[in-house]
Amino acid sequence: MVTLDPSVAGAGHAEERLRRDEMIWITTVRADGQPQTSAVWFHWDGTDFLLVSQPGSPKIRNIQGNRRVSLNLNGAGYGSDLVVVEGAAEVVPDYASGPWPEAARIEAYYAKYEQTLKDDLRSSATEMATAFSTALRITPTRWRIAP
Repeated sequence: MVTLDPSVAGAGHAEERLRRDEMIWITTVRADGQPQTSAVWFHWDGTDFLLVSQPGSPKIRNIQGNRRVSLNLNGAGYGSDLVVVEGAAEVVPDYASGPWPEAARIEAYYAKYEQTLKDDLRSSATEMATAFSTALRITPTRWRIAP
C-alpha cells in the first residue's frame, strides 16, 4: 500500500475530493488486454477504496483475471485538478449477507449515497446491496496528482 503523501502539492485538495466526490472512474483490463473504464460510486477512508458491484459485471470478471486497476477523478480541464490512483483490487463476494469485518465501512459507503438512493433512484441501501452484492477493496500502489 502506498499512502497519499500530505507533503505533495495538491495532496490535501485531492484528499478532500476523494471524500466529497460522488463518482470515480475505474479502469480494469479484459482478458484480451483491452482496457475497460466505468464510472462508479466509491468510499475512500484514507487507506483504501470500497466499491460495490453486481457479481457478474465485466469489471469483476476483469479483476478476477488481473487485479491491477486505475481510479481517476474527473479533472477540471486542461490537465488540472487530476487525481489518479493505481492499485490492486480484491473481490469480496456477498459482503452484505455475511459478517464482513468492516460493517461500519459498508455503512459509511451507503451513508454517502443515502440521499441519492432515496431522492434520485427511489431505492435504499438494502435494495442496492441485494443487486450489488460484491464489494471491491482497492489498495493504492501509486498516486498521480496534478493540482
